[in-house]
Amino acid sequence: MKRLIGFVLLLGIALLGVLTLQLSFGVHENELQVHAVGKAGEGRTSDLQSLPGKIYPGPKTGHWISKNDKGKIITLEDRSRWEVDPLERITSMLWLPVSDITIGTSNKGFPGYDYLLINKDDKEQVHAKYLGK
Repeated sequence: MKRLIGFVLLLGIALLGVLTLQLSFGVHENELQVHAVGKAGEGRTSDLQSLPGKIYPGPKTGHWISKNDKGKIITLEDRSRWEVDPLERITSMLWLPVSDITIGTSNKGFPGYDYLLINKDDKEQVHAKYLGK
């Protein structure tokens, strides 16, 4: 039994070493790219256009809320629509239409919620997914 457990642990460690991927996101000229590093350390870059999610093409500052649907969907004055991370909707549901909003990026939120809507007036932020216009 101990041999079987040891074998399973070694197999798991070996698989993790082979399948380790390191993702880094960067924005360059409105193009989001993924850089994957395999076991040998060789990198490949691919367009995120093929992955789920949309890329916000507009300016990052000077926005305000035109519609707030109970914190779930926020529409800005440029008609861009944003879905807020479900765990952070309690924060965004209290945001007012006159709030000064800045758009940032983040890789620390729930997968797919790669943007930050930053409420400069209330000094709060939520992770969001760009839905388009």
